[in-house]
Amino acid sequence: MTTATRRYAGVGRAPEPAPTRGYRRRRWPWVLSIGLVLALLAGGAYVFWKTPMFAVRGISISSSDGKPLPGALTAAVKTATKGQIGTPLVSVDLGAVQADVAAVPQVKSVTAAREWPNILSLTITARVAVAVTNANGAWWSLDADGLPYVSSKTRPASLPAIELATPGPHDPATRAALDVVKALPKPVRAMVSRIRAPSAYQVTLVLNDDRTVIWGDGSNTAQKAQILPVVLEQPGTVFDLTDPTMVTVK
Repeated sequence: MTTATRRYAGVGRAPEPAPTRGYRRRRWPWVLSIGLVLALLAGGAYVFWKTPMFAVRGISISSSDGKPLPGALTAAVKTATKGQIGTPLVSVDLGAVQADVAAVPQVKSVTAAREWPNILSLTITARVAVAVTNANGAWWSLDADGLPYVSSKTRPASLPAIELATPGPHDPATRAALDVVKALPKPVRAMVSRIRAPSAYQVTLVLNDDRTVIWGDGSNTAQKAQILPVVLEQPGTVFDLTDPTMVTVK
C-alpha cells in the first residue's frame, strides 16, 4: 500500500522572530540625531537669511590699481549702493550691484564680492581723463577710449582740449586725436593747448604759445611724436609733420 505524504507550507522552516522592543528603542537616537541636524540647518539658514547678524553693515570701496579713488567717485558709488545696507549678505545680488555701480559715469569696470560677516566689497577701475572736448555748452572729459563720460562748466586746465564735430569712441577723428595725445611725450603734452581734429586726416596741435603743429593723419604717429621735441627747438611758428621724413618749418 502506498501512503501519500502531504506537505504543508512552512514545515521545517524556523519561525521569524518578531522585532523586539529593544530594537525599536535603538532607532530613537538616530531619529533624534537627524532631527537635531535638520533643526540646526534650519536655524543656521534663518540666522543667515533673516537676522541682522550677517547683514551688510558697510561698503568697502577700493581701486584696482591700489591708488586712491577721487572723492566724487567714491561718493557716487556709496550713493549707488546705499540700498544694500541692512540686506543679508548672503542674499545680495552681486550682479545687480555691479550693474548699479557700473552706471556711475566715472566707473570703467567693477567687481563685487562678499567679505564675511558684514562687508560688501567693491573693486573699481576708474575712468581716467586724458583730454576734454566742448559739446552742448559744457566741457566733457574724454577717457582713453574717447568716451565723453562726465561734464563740467569750466575747462580743466591740466588737460588738452580737442575740437571735435562728433566726439565718441566710434568717431575716427576722436580716436586719431587721442592717439596723438597718448603718443606725445609728457613735456610736449603739457605744451599743447588744444587739438583741432575736423577729421581723422586733419589733426593739428595748437601750443600754449600759439605755435602750430600740423600733424596730418594717424600714420607714423610714433615717429612724429619722437621727433617733435627736436623740431620744436627750431625757430618758427608752423611745423608741418604730415610727412615726418620731410618736416617743414615756417
